[in-house]
Amino acid sequence: MIDIGSTNFLIKVPGLPEDEFERYSTKLFDEWDRVVEQTLDLADFIRELKRQFENAPLFPKQLSLIDEERDKSVEKPIEHKKKTPRTPQPKPTPIPQHYRIEIWRESKKDQKPIKITKL
Repeated sequence: MIDIGSTNFLIKVPGLPEDEFERYSTKLFDEWDRVVEQTLDLADFIRELKRQFENAPLFPKQLSLIDEERDKSVEKPIEHKKKTPRTPQPKPTPIPQHYRIEIWRESKKDQKPIKITKL
């Protein structure tokens, strides 16, 4: 099998000493490793995978999005309805308590003149 590293876990099992539990879990893992190695032959798997990749087309053919077997005489043209322009909403008249405040200046050093207009 491939060695991808190791990780240590501390699992406390009441009634079983730590070193005995470690031997037991190592034995179980080794048995599992043998069974997996016998059941799954990685070399055959890699060879099969390589063969399938080599036989795969380099540029896959795009599938048609249109059903070519469909009868073209059945197709109906799409009717486009002309949209009528909406009439603009009338602008509300301003309430006399509204004001327009304009603040401007020609450069950073100039003062800011203020103009207040009642709407």
